Amino acid sequence: KSSLNMLSAGERSFIEDGIAAGIRVDGRAPFTFREMTLEVDVLPQANGSARLQLGSRTSKTNVLVGVKAELGRYLSKAESAAATVEQDDSDERPVASQLGGRIDVTVQCTAGVHISDPMLWSHSSQSPEAVAAPEPAATSGVDGAADADASAGATQLGATQGGGEGTLTSEETEQLLSQRLTTLLNTGGAYKSLLEVVPAQYYWILHVDALVFEDNGNLLDALALATRAALHNTRVPRLKSTEGPTGEAELEVPEGTLADDDAQNIRIPIEPCPTFITFNRVGPAASGNPLQGFIVDALPAEERCSSVRLCVGITSGGVTSTTLKEGPASLSGQVLIELLDRARASGSALLGAFDQALARLERRRAAAVRCAMEGSFAPPPEEAESTVPEGPLTEGEEISRTVLPLLNVTPAAAASA
Repeated sequence: KSSLNMLSAGERSFIEDGIAAGIRVDGRAPFTFREMTLEVDVLPQANGSARLQLGSRTSKTNVLVGVKAELGRYLSKAESAAATVEQDDSDERPVASQLGGRIDVTVQCTAGVHISDPMLWSHSSQSPEAVAAPEPAATSGVDGAADADASAGATQLGATQGGGEGTLTSEETEQLLSQRLTTLLNTGGAYKSLLEVVPAQYYWILHVDALVFEDNGNLLDALALATRAALHNTRVPRLKSTEGPTGEAELEVPEGTLADDDAQNIRIPIEPCPTFITFNRVGPAASGNPLQGFIVDALPAEERCSSVRLCVGITSGGVTSTTLKEGPASLSGQVLIELLDRARASGSALLGAFDQALARLERRRAAAVRCAMEGSFAPPPEEAESTVPEGPLTEGEEISRTVLPLLNVTPAAAASA
């Protein structure tokens, strides 16, 4: 297993030299994302769902995300005063907690899926915060002062992939990915107020279940984007509140299913929902170009050559919500500033294109609903361009599936787009 994941010196040199020249192993430029195939409303029993494929053919990362809504309530004064709150199965009230509205993420991998990220394996039992803090002792000059040590560190990361001592188990990897996405989505507390049903009494908890079918690089970014798409088509029932005999609000759930009448549903806003932009540095740093060697949407071989990476959480408005640095190499202040600026520009370009694709799918769905109500079917009259997968499509695929082509997120390319 480890022999399949390790790179020879020649392979490593080929990848590093290519990126230094601005050409990657699959022909992309350093700041270009792979083609994305996006499909929404794939799980009829979920409040929202999406499937995202990053890349195509043999080199793809494939994830499925489903969202289920649960009603929660804040603890009453009496319950808050008690040391513990016991709630048996016969209690039909929502689960009590003081945490409030939130998004909980659980990531699982299907059988046979091998996580290709060596920096996750290097975490062992440490938390992400513990790994992000240490810096090498050599910090003089430009960032490349510790490059020799960093290159050795990257080699060691690649050598630990066989599951030996100091590596993460599958369960630990899933837990780490779950923690990162939960932290990303709840940073700033934006969804705590948005998910309130009755202030200080009831709120929604959104359980996001992500399933990894294939991992061929950049898994964290793919999971974050798929979660954004699933939240975009998540609907929760519009609840009516009346005052009960004890003064506590009583909620009335409308009859029917979520798909019956959109007027009775509430859409979950995705504007506060950030996504990750992950930068990997492959090869040594250059004094003349702070971003020399940095790439986005890394392939597994590129991840194994990386000496450092920076994950940046970005919202639609280009606001930085969270950052996470990993790897043995250091990042100078100048490089960090450049990367954060690039993350804001890249995030705005990526989320702009992604949200436009979601809007196209939403228009298709609305047109299909209108046709169904009129008793006839006609494909939505839009998108003559090639924004659907190759080959014949079913009616459902035309409505719920689209393809985002290669996206270059360099500042010049983003400005021209």
